Amino acid sequence: MSSTQSHGHPDQGVIKIAVELSELDVHRIAERTAAILRGEGHVAPASSPYMTVEEAALYLRCRRQRIDDLLSQRRISRIKDGARTLVSRAELEAYLRRGADDAPAVRWGSAA
Repeated sequence: MSSTQSHGHPDQGVIKIAVELSELDVHRIAERTAAILRGEGHVAPASSPYMTVEEAALYLRCRRQRIDDLLSQRRISRIKDGARTLVSRAELEAYLRRGADDAPAVRWGSAA
């Protein structure tokens, strides 16, 4: 790719890079870009111990409703800051580590 300008060096101000990405990386970049364009905000910096519900959903790559469900089921706890609901990053990561072990004891359709 070259740049043709009427003044100065033809490539002035142009940065050329070559990048190899897996299909998964391209998909992740596309998803993140779409989320930004939809105005879904950003994931809280790793240094922040708390995330909003929206940030937690982005972090887990799920819908906000999934985080609301986890909060309602008391699988993760909420921290209220005025009107905002926050989720502890450490608690969310602990939930992920527990994985399937955190499944509810009673499932739909089972006899209680």
